[in-house]
Amino acid sequence: MNYDEYGDRLGDTQVAYDRTVKAIRKQTPECIDAAVALESAFNAYVNVYDVWGNCIDDYYCDFSEGVPNDKAQAGWAKATKAIGKAERLLRQMRP
Repeated sequence: MNYDEYGDRLGDTQVAYDRTVKAIRKQTPECIDAAVALESAFNAYVNVYDVWGNCIDDYYCDFSEGVPNDKAQAGWAKATKAIGKAERLLRQMRP
């Protein structure tokens, strides 16, 4: 996936998030906890997008290695962990 595709997917996710925020207020605390974990994942993905974009703007930056790559890997790991937490919370809600 390239930078533009990544940004497009984040944009699609932002649209879904904006619609969900209004409805989530009426949900159970357990559902809200899962939503907060997913919001954390989304924010981590956005942070990676920012790191990637800053690297593109810097002629001497190589996103595939060094500090930018380390930050991206850490962001993706944080998002993965948050998604795992949301999945666990959602499974616990099943009757």
